[in-house]
Amino acid sequence: MLGRNEEKLRQVAQTVAEDTGALPQWFTLDLLTCTAEECHQLGQRIAAHYPRLDGVLHNAGLLGDICPMSEQNPHVWQDVMQVNVNATFMLTQALLPLLLKSDAGSLVFTSSSVGRQGRANWGAYATSKFATEGMMQVLADEYQNHPLRVNCINPGGTRTSMRASAFPTEDPQKLKTPADIMPLYLWLMGDDSRRKTGMTFDAQPGRKPGIGPMTEERYQQRQQRVKDRVDARVAAAQDERGIIIVFTGNGKGKTTAAFGTATRAVGHGKKVGVVQFIKGTWPNGERNLLEPHGVEFQVMATGFTWETQNRETDTAACMAVWEHGKRMLADPTLDMVVLDELTYMVAYDYLPLEEVINALNARPQNQTVIITGRGCHRDILELADTVSELRPVKHAFEAGVKAQMGIDY
Repeated sequence: MLGRNEEKLRQVAQTVAEDTGALPQWFTLDLLTCTAEECHQLGQRIAAHYPRLDGVLHNAGLLGDICPMSEQNPHVWQDVMQVNVNATFMLTQALLPLLLKSDAGSLVFTSSSVGRQGRANWGAYATSKFATEGMMQVLADEYQNHPLRVNCINPGGTRTSMRASAFPTEDPQKLKTPADIMPLYLWLMGDDSRRKTGMTFDAQPGRKPGIGPMTEERYQQRQQRVKDRVDARVAAAQDERGIIIVFTGNGKGKTTAAFGTATRAVGHGKKVGVVQFIKGTWPNGERNLLEPHGVEFQVMATGFTWETQNRETDTAACMAVWEHGKRMLADPTLDMVVLDELTYMVAYDYLPLEEVINALNARPQNQTVIITGRGCHRDILELADTVSELRPVKHAFEAGVKAQMGIDY
């Protein structure tokens, strides 16, 4: 037996001993934090007591959050994957040598209906069970010519604490108990199922999966979980300083996002400076809007263009406007500096990366900098506090639509 609670394992072992007259071995391991090395050591400890294993059942699991993908907490997601997938894999790998010594070994994983048909709001748990089904199928195929059987069991709605967490308004008395569905587990561990492998068995065939209607109580519980997570994150954020924001990627909207943020800053009475490394002196919407509000704009004299085909000219134009950029980055009266399309200057080697990094590091503590452009250098990304990568899906220009004033510039 394997679990994380020594006392509970001891109690179960005592019950088994009273019923059978044999005291089983038990081992402690926390699947949430276990490593491959710890699983390997566990395999060695088991091998010291037993020459082989005739069966292994993976039954531990975490439910995670029942909420839309957009609201899934990444830390909770990782915990679910660690327990339901990673630890299961590491334990299986560590115990396979003992299973393969049996002439009728049986390896059983615990699956779920949401591991075969995805269901809204079950993101982490469903994904982990899809992975479990895949792991079972891969192993069954790898050992198809060996006596080892590898299968999954979907227990269905069962009277457990996990089920109660997922369906808090459900009447548990209408559910089967774990003991009720135990015959299937015993059959898969016994000799009668020797030729069954690579299959998923339903412990309650024909039972309709509990989808759980969104009752007012469930809605309130879900929203409370969201509130608790948000409140915890807000409470943990105590620093007050300027940050570096990068908008990069091949999608449209990087400059738009930068000037949306700059407009917000101006709306709060903050002082903003802008350097545009590609756009020349021709008018554009953002400049028309922000200059009357005291926002300083500095642009490359001719704009960066592939039509010059003159490296010396382009480099000189870049370095000239960069002088204004350095001045702004050193100005303690500026709350925000926008370096629009800076990434191209670094990528084309018109602007030394080290000089940019030094200027960013030396800026006033409370000054925020926004950098835009494709292919941002990894050193700038590493220095940044917030990075958003815009991905193209569709673009009107690809369909032959001209750039439009007020939309594209």
